[in-house]
Amino acid sequence: MAMANVETQTAATPTLSIGGKQALISLSDKRDLAFLASGLQGLGYSIVSTGGTASALEEAGVSVTKVEEITHFPEMLDGRVKTLHPNIHGGILARRDHGHHMEALSKHGIGTFDIVVVNLYPFYEKVTSASGITFEDGVENIDIGGPTLIRAAAKNHEDVLVVVDHKDYPALLEFLQGKKDDQQFRRKLAWKAFQHVASYDSAVSEWLWKQSEGGNKFPPSFTVPLSLKSTLRYGENPHQKAAFYDDKSLSLVNAGGIATAIQHHGKLDGRVKTLHPNIHGGILARRDHGHHMEALSKHGIGTFDIVVVNLYPFYEKVTSASGITFEDGVENIDIGGPTLIRAAAKNHEDVLVVVDHKDYPALLEFLQGKKDDQQFRRKLAWKAFQHVASYDSAVSEWLWKQSEGGNKFPPSFTVPLSLKSTLRYGENPHQKAAFYDDKSLSLVNAGGIATAIQHHGKEMSYNNYLDADAAWNCVSEFKSPTCVIVKHTNPCGVASRQDILEAYRLAVKADPVSAFGGIVAFNTTVDEDLAKEIREFRSPTDGETRMFYEIVVAPKYTEKGLEVLRGKSKTLRILEAKESEKGMLSLRQVGGGWLVQDSDDLTPEGIKFNVVSERVPQEDELNDAEFAWLCVKHVKSNAIVIAKNNCMLGMGSGQPNRLESLRIAFRKAGEEAKGATLASDAFFPFAWNDAVEEACQNGIGVIAEPGGSIRDKDAVDCCNKYGVSLLFTNVRHFRH
Repeated sequence: MAMANVETQTAATPTLSIGGKQALISLSDKRDLAFLASGLQGLGYSIVSTGGTASALEEAGVSVTKVEEITHFPEMLDGRVKTLHPNIHGGILARRDHGHHMEALSKHGIGTFDIVVVNLYPFYEKVTSASGITFEDGVENIDIGGPTLIRAAAKNHEDVLVVVDHKDYPALLEFLQGKKDDQQFRRKLAWKAFQHVASYDSAVSEWLWKQSEGGNKFPPSFTVPLSLKSTLRYGENPHQKAAFYDDKSLSLVNAGGIATAIQHHGKLDGRVKTLHPNIHGGILARRDHGHHMEALSKHGIGTFDIVVVNLYPFYEKVTSASGITFEDGVENIDIGGPTLIRAAAKNHEDVLVVVDHKDYPALLEFLQGKKDDQQFRRKLAWKAFQHVASYDSAVSEWLWKQSEGGNKFPPSFTVPLSLKSTLRYGENPHQKAAFYDDKSLSLVNAGGIATAIQHHGKEMSYNNYLDADAAWNCVSEFKSPTCVIVKHTNPCGVASRQDILEAYRLAVKADPVSAFGGIVAFNTTVDEDLAKEIREFRSPTDGETRMFYEIVVAPKYTEKGLEVLRGKSKTLRILEAKESEKGMLSLRQVGGGWLVQDSDDLTPEGIKFNVVSERVPQEDELNDAEFAWLCVKHVKSNAIVIAKNNCMLGMGSGQPNRLESLRIAFRKAGEEAKGATLASDAFFPFAWNDAVEEACQNGIGVIAEPGGSIRDKDAVDCCNKYGVSLLFTNVRHFRH
């Protein structure tokens, strides 16, 4: 029988004698192989190797024993099976201090391995190569034997040294010559080994995720690793700073594509309180080092067995809505706390360190003797160093932003994403989609649609998120009670009134056809009266059809208001949102990289409207210019908005030329355009027989535009001819 044949073969006596020092080497990347092998042989190690590695060693004049000489079993199944054998893994996994392990090896004639050096098939490079790869070839490039060797050796790292990086060869040889601490070095290599396998398997799983027929292509979490490629002159508009980052996960393979109140105790306003030998001596002393304990006794210092510390809430303070001065920010950088944590974590074999209140029950349970000693201590030490690292990262990020004249675009950063929901589909039904929130922002509830609370309705879709974001960003910029209605990310109706019910009606009236099926947003509380108006209001087009909306978004709702809106429709999504933090970065993906810029937070309060015409606008007209300017900022370029009495009358968006956008805006505004104010997101390249003159001829009273054209004088002359006020803002608001 085949089984009997296999059993007979696996029981065969290995070629090498038991007890000799052995190193197993199996490499895909053979850089510095000869250097390593020669060094190992010079130290008395016998080399066992596989396939191509064995051949390379022989060519280099290094004596080598092939794996099949140990297993007495040939490589088979096109190399899929070569090291998966008890004669190999028994020799790796056997605990040298377990007598029954060593007895088992002796019984079966298996020798031990002391060193395992392995790197893996270049899977990621293969499946992302420009020449492409079939699914079958991709599967063949998934390494099985290699990761199994690595994990086995790393598991038994007290007895087996495992190396996965050619850069560690010199350190390995130096260690073997007795120049390194034993277990510390071994643990470092084992950690690196598991990281190596985890990274490899992540690439494989990502590829298989994408390849799986009908599979969900959105993992529960991932990070976008960005590396600064170049700073840019400016962003979408000159007042926005910007930079271009490439995606390191793509560039590696050339994927292409374009706390304000502080309690002051101790010295120096609390800056020095725990930074004292009586404290840190008691933490850092090794209990098993006699001279350490003698020093404590000499100085009358007692030992600490437990250190429980958490840190000043630095990140929460410097990102608080009330703001914080630079001096207060610096005072909130904790020094003593992290020092206590790091000292305790360094000496975790003697001192338990706790930085998270969720670990208090486990700590008490451990102290009652219900937990394994070193394993628990190491876990707490790891968490402690992670805690301090995260804290210092927040401090460094803040200091980068605070540096006078400093570039706000760091050389690299990561965007940590966490899956919030899978979506029915993307922008279109044939596109799969998911929604991820930015963990770095959601931790402090930085605002925006991502942290909004959904009180009612159907699950959000991809387009719902985009439209709700556009509506909320727009309405949040207005100081007066305002209603904004958005369709396909463009505001089609905007009105500001002290009576929010009137503002709502006027916003619908601006373009009722577009408003139907849109997103309606308010910057005030939705109470019962407003909710009833939303529920019952009829379309101005026929006076009969009730207005339908996908989403209502507001900063707050009364209980009665929510009750009424819930009764309008089972599907109506009701969102409660917090205003987004200002000064955030805006990221946008392009092929193979990301464009990063300041968010466009500039409002009319920060803009000077310069009168460049003979006619000076009245106060109400200037108010309308500011209103229209806020509206046009949120319309897709080329953008034109016509407004009067703080109400949008018409808008033209997204046209390749400004004249066509202007004509669309006038068509929607109709006769109400006479005496109104027109705002343009960018300058007019031509005036006579073009957009400026056409606007004047249609009865516009005021035009507001950035200016900056070489033909600005033509625009001024044209407006003077027709008696129209012309305002230059010197600020552009492109939106692509």
